Amino acid sequence: MKTRAERQRILMRAILETLGNLSGYQQPHAALVAAVRLVVYPEPQEAELREVLARLENDACIHRDDGSLDGVRWSITGVGRARLAD
Repeated sequence: MKTRAERQRILMRAILETLGNLSGYQQPHAALVAAVRLVVYPEPQEAELREVLARLENDACIHRDDGSLDGVRWSITGVGRARLAD
């Protein structure tokens, strides 16, 4: 069984990889969640994803855009790309 910290690292990596594959485009929240749930097992719960997204945003690895008509959209930052490269 994975520890909580290991699980969070897996989720962070999955989020950064998903956003990193978009070449600078923004990803709608629902699409990001669906993509992460496809690659992480057991499937992460919404609260777990919110916590990891907030941590990545606080670390300036991802950017949240609330201004779009279809809700929240996410994108990776330069800091996030650097962390992904490590």
